[in-house]
Parts: sequence; C-alpha cells; structure tokens
Amino acid sequence: MATQKKRGDILEDLFNSPGEEKAPGTDELEKLIHCESKKKGSAEGKERRKNSSAGGKKSSGKKKSTHYLSGEIFWELDEAKQKINDLVSLPLRARVSKSQIVNQALKMLLDDFEQKKEKSALIRQLMKDAPDTEEEI
Repeated sequence: MATQKKRGDILEDLFNSPGEEKAPGTDELEKLIHCESKKKGSAEGKERRKNSSAGGKKSSGKKKSTHYLSGEIFWELDEAKQKINDLVSLPLRARVSKSQIVNQALKMLLDDFEQKKEKSALIRQLMKDAPDTEEEI
C-alpha cells in the first residue's frame, strides 16, 4: 500500500526534482512560503486582519469557514434574519444575511473578550457550559 505524502513533502518534491538543479529564486520562494504559514498566528498577522476589516465594512479579505451550530442556534439564526428583515427598510433587506449576522455577533463578542478577558461574557458562558473542573482560568 502506498504511503500518503504530506503537503510539505509534495511541495519539496516539486522544488527539488531529483537530478536537477534548483531554479533561481527557489530558496527564496520556499522561505516565503514557510514564513507566511508561521505568521498566521502572529501579532503582525492579527493586526493585518484587524486593519483589513476595520469599521465592519465589507472586506475583500473574506474567508470561508465551516463551524457546527447547535440545532437551537441554527433555527434562532434563521428567525433572527427574518425578524431583522421585518425591522429594516426594503432596500436593506437584500443586504441582511446569516453570514453578516454571525460576523457582527462574533465581532461584538470578541471585542468584549479583548476588553474584559476573563470577565467577558464569552468566558462566563464557556465556564457555565463546561463540565465541572478543578481548573480555573
């Protein structure tokens, strides 16, 4: 049975064909790829993400993400979208989406977390929902 190669191994094979010399600039390209993948969690990356979506404006840097919601939240999100559409004027209704609602709700929750840390609503709710543990935050 053939073993699966990791993504890095495949890229390495592409860059380092057996018996061939590396193309000019290959080393720099490899460094750039590895450097960017390490930056994703860095403070610099966080600041870049923050600046790209400042003010809640529509950002060209949207990323698709899949997360599981409880059945209750799933249906409440649907209901919230309908209720918001009932509250806003007709021209705005086309702009209201579940993605927009989730994005704004998460932004508000994460802003609260950044300001209040362990006293934030997020931490309080996570601790309330967590099974009893001896460890505290």
